[in-house]
Amino acid sequence: PVIASIVWMISAMLDLLDGILARRLNQSSKFGVLVDIAADNILRTCMWISSDFRLLTALIVSTEWITMVCTQLHASQSNEQHWKEAREKDPKWIQAIFVNNFKSPLGIVCISGLFGSGYMAYASAQPVLVRAIPCFGIIRSVVFFGRLVAFLAELWLCSSYLTLVLDKDTTMIKKKTDKEE
Repeated sequence: PVIASIVWMISAMLDLLDGILARRLNQSSKFGVLVDIAADNILRTCMWISSDFRLLTALIVSTEWITMVCTQLHASQSNEQHWKEAREKDPKWIQAIFVNNFKSPLGIVCISGLFGSGYMAYASAQPVLVRAIPCFGIIRSVVFFGRLVAFLAELWLCSSYLTLVLDKDTTMIKKKTDKEE
C-alpha cells in the first residue's frame, strides 16, 4: 500500500508539473491535451480498479472515459475552442467549477474528488494508510463529496454534447425533408 501511494503521488505531481510547464512555456497542442487527459484517466482508472468498490468503480471509470470522448468531440465541433473554455452557456454551477482553470472553491473540490477519490477508496481498505493519513475520515468525506459534484458535472457535460448531436441530427433531417418536399 505504501509503494502504491508513493507511485500515485509521484504520478499526480508529474501531471501537475506537466500542466504548469505547458501553460508557462506556451507548449500546448491538441495532441498534448488528448495525451494529458488520457494519462489522467489511466491514473484514476488504476486507482479505482485497485479499490474494493467494484460497482462504483465501473460507474466512475466508464463515466470518466465517456466524458472524455464527449468533451473532445464537443470541442472539435465548437469553433475550435478548448473544452474547458466553452462553458458560457452552461449553468452557473458548472461555470463555477471551470472558472479560472478550476482555481475556485468548487473547482478545487471537484479536482480533489477526481484525483483523490480513487486513492481514498483504495486507502480505505488499507489499515496502514487509514492510520498514516491525518484526518483520514474528513479528507475522505471531502474528496468523495468532490467526486459526487464532479460526477454530476460529467453527466451535464455528456448530456450537453448529446443535446448538440441530437439538435444537429434534427436540423439535418428537417433540411432533408424540406428538400424532398
